[in-house]
Amino acid sequence: MVANLPSSTFNNLNKEKKQRILNAMIKEFSSRPLSSAQIAPIVKDSRIARGSFYKYFKNIDDAYLYTINQAISDIHQDIEPAFKVAENDPNFYVKQIKDFVDGVSHSQYLDLMRMHFQENGSFVKANIDKSYMKMKPTEWATVILSHETVKTILLGQQTTGAALERFKIIITKILRG
Repeated sequence: MVANLPSSTFNNLNKEKKQRILNAMIKEFSSRPLSSAQIAPIVKDSRIARGSFYKYFKNIDDAYLYTINQAISDIHQDIEPAFKVAENDPNFYVKQIKDFVDGVSHSQYLDLMRMHFQENGSFVKANIDKSYMKMKPTEWATVILSHETVKTILLGQQTTGAALERFKIIITKILRG
C-alpha cells in the first residue's frame, strides 16, 4: 500500500488516541462505502477537532488507505509468509486463506473487509504500489486467486469449504504448470 500514510504528527500520538481514531475510522468505513464516507463522524467518535484530522491525513482517501492497511496487517500478523515454506504446496495456500478468513471473522474488521470487497477494492487497487507487476506469473496468479477466494467467502457467495475446495483444484493446476 501507499507508504507515506499517515503523517508523522499522527505517528507521534499516544497509543490510546491513535487507537480511538482508528476505531472511529473502522466504524465509518465499515458502515458506508468510501464514496459516501464522511470526516464528521470520525472526528466526533474519536473526539478530535476536524483540523486535527487534516494534520493526520490529507483527506478521507488517505484515512481509508491507512485503515485498510492496518486491518490487513493485523489480520496477517499470525499468518506465515509464503517464502518461509514450500511455495508449491497447495495445502499451504488453502491454510493461509482459511487462517485469514478465520482471523477476519473473529476480529473487529469483518464489516470493514466486507465493505472493502463490496465497494472499495478498486480504489485500493488504484492506489497500491506496483509490486504485483514484479511478481512471477505463478506468484501473481496465486495472489489474485487467493484474494478472490477470500472475497467469495467473506461476501457469502460460497461456503468456506466449497470455495477452498475450488481454490485448491485451481491452485494445484497453477503450481504444477
